[in-house]
Amino acid sequence: MARRRTTRRSFGKAEQLPSGKWRARYTYPPGTERYAHKAPHTFYRRTDAEAWLNAEERLIELGIWTPPADRKAEQVRASITVRELIDRWLTESTYKASTISSHRGKLSPRVLGPSRPGFDSLAAEPIAKVDRERIRRWWKEVQATWPTTGNSNSFAYKRLRTAFQFAVEHDLLTENPVQIKGAGIAPRPKSRDHDVLTIEQVLTIIDAMPARYRIAVSLMCWAGLRLGEVLELRSADLIGLNGTGAVIVRVRRNVQRVKDEATGKQVLVVLNSPKTPAGNRDIQLPEKVAAELRAHVEEYVKPDKDALIITTSTGRQMMDTHFRQPFATAKGRAGRPEVTPHDCRRFYGTWLVNSGVVALEEARRLMGHETVEQLMEYQRSMKGFEKRAADAMNELIPERRPISEQ
Repeated sequence: MARRRTTRRSFGKAEQLPSGKWRARYTYPPGTERYAHKAPHTFYRRTDAEAWLNAEERLIELGIWTPPADRKAEQVRASITVRELIDRWLTESTYKASTISSHRGKLSPRVLGPSRPGFDSLAAEPIAKVDRERIRRWWKEVQATWPTTGNSNSFAYKRLRTAFQFAVEHDLLTENPVQIKGAGIAPRPKSRDHDVLTIEQVLTIIDAMPARYRIAVSLMCWAGLRLGEVLELRSADLIGLNGTGAVIVRVRRNVQRVKDEATGKQVLVVLNSPKTPAGNRDIQLPEKVAAELRAHVEEYVKPDKDALIITTSTGRQMMDTHFRQPFATAKGRAGRPEVTPHDCRRFYGTWLVNSGVVALEEARRLMGHETVEQLMEYQRSMKGFEKRAADAMNELIPERRPISEQ
């Protein structure tokens, strides 16, 4: 074994390792831990190790010295690109796979996509060089490039801001440059001004669906389930199904469609919890829906506690995209081509609030929302609201004598 060689100096020391390479170390300021600072890498030659020590000593003499480890970390921080930051943020997050897929989908063209005429992408830029002026220019280009997608633009801005805040919290940056007042406020979607489905339209949609899928629409409209919750509902989630009394639906899982990064195909991912913790809820079905569910189970569901309640004609789990195909035909027959399956859940939420049968907090729990504010976001106007408002005002107006009699 070769004898270790050490070159002693007035400042630091260069030491040969068993591998034959050289390590350089020094102590500064005086009185601190012995040889507290070392070169970020080893050297093949002693003269190179000593040159590094000389350079460190020169920094001290000039009064511009900082610990080598800090300088190395700063170099690493300075080299991280926006794309790498977003990858790290999403990888280290606790988001569900479907949420991560959604975030990437919104960020891909506006933040992570390539540059194009009139749009200079942020993706390859080091985060250390992204300042507020650069963000303002990016936001202006986003609005000019995608002028009709205000919701998606605002979504991308908010996710970019969250990613940069992650950088601040992990000491990659000292401040968040994504600071544009009002950019994160999405424009009000036109769909919010559409009337909620009427009872007649709901019944038309249910009747127009293929027989094996009618119960899915009923569970969304009369019990407020999300489509993903319905598609993952299993026999074990139904309490009291085999009797004649009440049927309780225990909502404990959800299924969502995400893009498989390896294959590029859309796949279903089963989530062992609903969209939010509040989504874990028990819902007692209306008696008529319970009877419809019992008939459906007897006709289409296998006698197995893990059997899916909704399946394709071949018995496989149904993709939401496949469900939307017959739903598109059904909503057309109801004269509501603009609605989506989620509007069935909005129908339930709106009627819960307007009926006055349950309190707002009770409606929130039935809907599986975290806050009452979320519940109120689901509210849609009911057909004929203009006449109801006029009639109510008319009752408030006192009788007055005609002007001719005054």
